[in-house]
Amino acid sequence: MLENLFPDMPLFDKNAGKSVTDRLNMGRLYIFNIFGAAGVLLFFAVFKLFGIHVLPGSYQTFAFLTTTFIFLLSAAAVLFTTRTHRTDLFDKVCYLYLFVFSAILYNFAFKATSDAAAIVFYWIVMIVIGCLPVLRPELFLVVWAIDLLPAVILAWGRGFPAATNTALITIGIMGLGLSLALYSNTIRKLDYKLRLDSALSEAETDPMTLLLNRRGLDRRTENIWPYCIRQKAHVAIMMIDIDNFKKYNDTYGHAAGDECIRKVTAAIRRNVKRRTDYAARVGGEEFLVMLTGIEPKLAVKWALDLKKSIDSLKIPHADTNFNPYVSVSMGVACAQASESVTFEKLREEADKSLYEAKYNGRACIYYHHRAFGKPGSTLKKTVGQ
Repeated sequence: MLENLFPDMPLFDKNAGKSVTDRLNMGRLYIFNIFGAAGVLLFFAVFKLFGIHVLPGSYQTFAFLTTTFIFLLSAAAVLFTTRTHRTDLFDKVCYLYLFVFSAILYNFAFKATSDAAAIVFYWIVMIVIGCLPVLRPELFLVVWAIDLLPAVILAWGRGFPAATNTALITIGIMGLGLSLALYSNTIRKLDYKLRLDSALSEAETDPMTLLLNRRGLDRRTENIWPYCIRQKAHVAIMMIDIDNFKKYNDTYGHAAGDECIRKVTAAIRRNVKRRTDYAARVGGEEFLVMLTGIEPKLAVKWALDLKKSIDSLKIPHADTNFNPYVSVSMGVACAQASESVTFEKLREEADKSLYEAKYNGRACIYYHHRAFGKPGSTLKKTVGQ
């Protein structure tokens, strides 16, 4: 039924949409807790200064200070949940928070020294429930129904006149409408952003290999390289080329050639694991990998591991090839990122190393004019020298 209300919202009731709304709720809860704690302390100070009592006697001091502590404790819980990526707890924390917050304010409403103060507390409950979390309509209706029950008890217990009861009902209906409107607006914005991100990702991704294309490579480098310069990070760039790929295509055909490229790039993707590292397709059978925060010796070891992964695929090559199986040649360049050491300069060095690997027999790795991955070659401690 609800899908019919929002037919143009791909995010509706999808895991991706739920994940985004959960994170949005956690962010809102965290901000509300911090400002809530500060606000309660401010009201406490003002009420203390002017002798205002919205709650009976010393209970007001106890209630306000306890509420401040609960706000700060909730902020810490939300922060812990998001920092530890406990996405399975996002919605549970949200519902628990709504229950605790509502219970506190309804308690204040029942103990308020005046009917006006009781209505204000009820009004705050409705505003927060209506504006703070982004809940799907069917879940929101359940939360709303649970929160309306104490409102009925509040009206009955304090003996509100008919006009006040009408005001309470009106506030509840307005809050319900506000929540549904905010939900619809939020989902539309998230849907628009998802569409935009998806279109951008497609424009920057090679469709066959799912690696970055040249445009994606340029954009990623523009974002990552300044960070590497600030952190004075060691960076490794590797140029990878499938050996004698034209022979492979001539022997098996272009369809088989595309499948070969997919298998090789799948191995590359499996080895590029960190978020700050990335791989791109820069030619028909040529690829680039950038690794950050890595020393030369470990970069060469990474290249050797990748070469072994590709060799282990044992993809048959053409009978006229020097190697019975598909292999790759790799050129490695390493340096500390700086204003003088640019991405383009390091890539040129990796290109030259790749040319050396291809010129000296292929199926190997070259770094600083030295071969690795050939029979008899070893990874020595002096690789970075």
